[in-house]
Amino acid sequence: MPYPQPAEYPVFFDKYIQLVNATNYFEIYEKYYNYIIDFVSNLPAEKENFKYGDDKWTVKEVVQHITDTDRVFNYRTLRISRKDETNLASFNETKFAENAFLKNRSLVTVIEEFKTVFKASNLLFQNLSEEQFNFKGIVNSNSVNVNALVFMSYGHILHHINILKTKYLV
Repeated sequence: MPYPQPAEYPVFFDKYIQLVNATNYFEIYEKYYNYIIDFVSNLPAEKENFKYGDDKWTVKEVVQHITDTDRVFNYRTLRISRKDETNLASFNETKFAENAFLKNRSLVTVIEEFKTVFKASNLLFQNLSEEQFNFKGIVNSNSVNVNALVFMSYGHILHHINILKTKYLV
């Protein structure tokens, strides 16, 4: 389970993978799991509807986006780790956000959902064999392996934590 190589994933995801400073999943888990849970758990409720621009998501919407994307990445991980050779579709993050119906939900419930999904993701990752981490599949007509998907999943979360810190000032 070495650090993913560029030929193992679509170039678009490099920006996420590069944020992960680890050499394998177990090192990722040790380094980032509690950091991520603690950060998300401590987002201030009074900022749940804050957005730094008219065309930007609220804090609540960002957390829901992270959760939705984690689910998609992990669905892909599950399918590919089980040797499913289907070309898995991309998803429209804007449509997902528009249809999350968060207006009547509190940040607390959105965070709880994130933590539950994130825990389930890690249970999936922890129970993959070394062989499964090397399995390759197709996502949106691009080759990707399970190991790269795990790095993408964590990198995507870290990317949005960086945005929450720098743009939302939380």
